[in-house]
Amino acid sequence: MSPMCVIMCPEADVVPHGSDLYTYCGISTSALVVFDWLITLGDEISYIWASPMKAASWLFMANRYLLLTSVALSLVTLGPVSSQSCTVIQWIFAICLYSGDLVAAVFSACRAYALSRQSKALAIITLILASAPLIMNCIHFSVWIQVVNLPAPLNCSVQDNAPPSLSWRLLVFTRACQLVADLLVVAVTWKATKHIMQNQDVLGGRPSYSMVLLVNGGASFVILAVLNIMHIVLSLLSIEPEFSTGSYADPFLTMLSPVLISRFLLALQKVNHTMESSGDMPTLPSLAFAGGGNLPAFIASFGDPMPIGITARTSCVETIGTGVAEIE
Repeated sequence: MSPMCVIMCPEADVVPHGSDLYTYCGISTSALVVFDWLITLGDEISYIWASPMKAASWLFMANRYLLLTSVALSLVTLGPVSSQSCTVIQWIFAICLYSGDLVAAVFSACRAYALSRQSKALAIITLILASAPLIMNCIHFSVWIQVVNLPAPLNCSVQDNAPPSLSWRLLVFTRACQLVADLLVVAVTWKATKHIMQNQDVLGGRPSYSMVLLVNGGASFVILAVLNIMHIVLSLLSIEPEFSTGSYADPFLTMLSPVLISRFLLALQKVNHTMESSGDMPTLPSLAFAGGGNLPAFIASFGDPMPIGITARTSCVETIGTGVAEIE
């Protein structure tokens, strides 16, 4: 559910033997998030802060800083806090964490919509599937989760009162939905970008949105798919901490998903900046969406029309930001 400690035993004086290892997993993933933020802060300033703020920029900021807020709150709970502060911290943590899930679902739906020639049906299906973890987590937290302030080393924690069998069924269902949503986006990305990828020699080694979409999107899918499968298998086999309804893969899955999305958006903005800086203007003055028509302003803001760096002998139409390229 989260890097914060989730216990199942109601006795305050019982400290499950797996709590230390689960805490270490949470600390290690938190350190990874902070480290990634520090090494990419320069790119964020150059490509996000220094550019006009668009909807995609706000999406990036929400994704990154909701995660960093969650990390800060989870680290605060490592030490003793008052019972009142514990309740406030846990609620803010849950809001930040689940808002991040919403950002991820919207990002997947926007990619599916832009890459599928504006298929509303596919975008809605992707949004529903990707929102399954968010919906189930909100229900789970509001119905079965109780905030508790226990002695060290648990300190400020949450107690899960849901039956383990029900929790595992919900876990399998939500992670399966997330896997299908990710698979749909990857499949649509491959179908939409295979034309430009088969003609990389035309690009002469120049940066390509299609390359970013395939490489970053494919890498994100593989990493998250492996973690989702591990999470399901470890939970079903009970190879997990006794105090948790999840597994040791849970903190990594929770923290890595927003990190990969931030990396994805930064990579798209870096390609944008590189093309603009090169001054190599193509025959076509701007990029157009495959299939004709214009995308809504929110989705179009993932990348404005910009040069693609193709010679005058080549006719090329490439979608912007989350779009697709087709070479004729």
